[in-house]
Amino acid sequence: MSQHTEKPMIIEITGPSGSGKTTYLQKLLSILEEKGESTGAIHSPELNKSADIPVVFSDLSRHNISTDLLAFPWALLFFSRNPFFVIFCLLRIFRLDESPKQKISVLRSFLRKVGIRRFLTRSKFKHVRIVVDEGLCHSAHNFLMSTRFHAKEVVIEKFTSLCPLPDAIVILTAPAQILADRLKQRGDLSPRIIRGRDTLSFCENAYLLYQHVAGAWNGLSQCVVINSHLTNEKEALALGFSVLPGNKCDSL
Repeated sequence: MSQHTEKPMIIEITGPSGSGKTTYLQKLLSILEEKGESTGAIHSPELNKSADIPVVFSDLSRHNISTDLLAFPWALLFFSRNPFFVIFCLLRIFRLDESPKQKISVLRSFLRKVGIRRFLTRSKFKHVRIVVDEGLCHSAHNFLMSTRFHAKEVVIEKFTSLCPLPDAIVILTAPAQILADRLKQRGDLSPRIIRGRDTLSFCENAYLLYQHVAGAWNGLSQCVVINSHLTNEKEALALGFSVLPGNKCDSL
C-alpha cells in the first residue's frame, strides 16, 4: 500500500442532484483500490471498505436517530474548533422559510455532516483515503437553496470562506435543464421537490448556487470543478486525481 500520508485523506464529492456524484464516486473508489490504496466511503456499506467506519455513518440510506446520537459528540468537538462556521450555518437553518419539521430535518443533516467529518479525521484512519458523498461542503445545497430561492452571493461567499475544506473536493455540475432531465429519467427526485413541476426551478437554483461555490473554491489546489455533461469519464477521473496529493493524473 502507498504510505502517502500520516493523516486521513478525506475526499468530498459534491454538486447538484443529477450531476453524477454516485457514478463518479464509484469509479474513483474503484481506481484507488486498483492502485493498492486503502479506502473508506460515506455512501453505502457495499462501497465502504473500512471496518472502522460504522454502518450508521457509511450507509447514507440508513442515517437515522442512531446516526444522530453517534455523530453528536463529534459534532461538539467540531464546533469547538470551528465555532464561527457552525454558528453561521445554524442561523441560516433557523432563518429558512420552511416548516419546523423541515428545519429540524436540515439541522439533523448538518449535525451529522459535521460529526462525521470530525470522526473521519481520527488518527486510526491514517493511510486511508475516504471518499464522502455529499459531505460537509454539501451543506450549502441543504440550506442555501430550495425550489423557491438560492441565497444571495454575499451569503454564499460567507459560507465558502468559513467552511473547513477537506483534503480534496470534487465539484460536479451541469446546466439546470440537463440536471432536471436526468432526475426525471432516473425517477428519483429529491425529497425536497414536493411537486414534479418544481423540478426545473430546484435545479436552476442548485446550478446557480454551485456556480458561486465553484467560483470561490476553483482556484484552490485541493478543488476541481467538473462539468459532467462536457467531460468524458477518463478525463473527469484524471481531473479528480489531479487534486489528490501523491497521485499523477497521467497514471490512470
